[in-house]
Amino acid sequence: MALHWSIEDVEDYDAHCRVPAYDDDGNIKTCPETGEELTTLSPITQTLIWATMTLGMRGITKKNVDDVYKRYRLAHALGCIGGIMERNASGKWDDRRLTYNEIRNHIGLQTNAAPLTWSAFHKRMTERFYEDVENYSIAPMKL
Repeated sequence: MALHWSIEDVEDYDAHCRVPAYDDDGNIKTCPETGEELTTLSPITQTLIWATMTLGMRGITKKNVDDVYKRYRLAHALGCIGGIMERNASGKWDDRRLTYNEIRNHIGLQTNAAPLTWSAFHKRMTERFYEDVENYSIAPMKL
């Protein structure tokens, strides 16, 4: 099933979900007809859209934002989900986990991801963690 998503209900989505689109030379792209600067989804928004499938959450609401953050932190800590790539002070790329505020700023994001209960999510993370460990381990581990 294809992943469908919407940012229509994200408050101030232009500020939180959109960033300028750049060409290969590092210039902001513009619309040839209007000259208007073009935008694209922010890396944070893209990460959260795809994360909803791993997290088993259909979106981010005021009611579930804390649960989304907890699931994201657990999945990231176990290596089951990435963050966003940013350059550090030395110019190298680092995988940075999303902050609570970045997730909170996406309240209103909606997807058609299959929902998971906390128990089912926890089981999925545990299984993925042990699968990963077994793939890089000499001795098999038991759940």
